[in-house]
Amino acid sequence: KDYTDILTSAIANIYMVIDCEVILGGSLSSYLTKEDAEALNGDTFSKCYFPNKKIYARLGKGPRTVISMGAALHYIREFLDAV
Repeated sequence: KDYTDILTSAIANIYMVIDCEVILGGSLSSYLTKEDAEALNGDTFSKCYFPNKKIYARLGKGPRTVISMGAALHYIREFLDAV
């Protein structure tokens, strides 16, 4: 399968289970354009069992390392709780 096909299936599944937008961030967002995001949303719309005309995925605006910062939150919280 094509990468975008797998990605739009994942976005559709997340939307149908959690009912929220997906933010495409980290290193992936630096390779995607606004037009790519619009195409992903159109493909995701066709895969949803409960489709509507809302936006399913947006491009992240944070730095490429934002995911590593999020991964550290557990340890930061643990430290702050111990203080």
